[in-house]
Amino acid sequence: MNDALLGHANYRPHDKPVYDHRKSKLSVTPEGFKESKLDEE
Repeated sequence: MNDALLGHANYRPHDKPVYDHRKSKLSVTPEGFKESKLDEE
């Protein structure tokens, strides 16, 4: 709160889109991952 009042806080610019985790390649499960986990059980 104090950083915001002093102007030291970093905020996302209004013209920058909000991060969407569904569009990230990190959210995609690799092919064969689920199948290999089921085979181990």
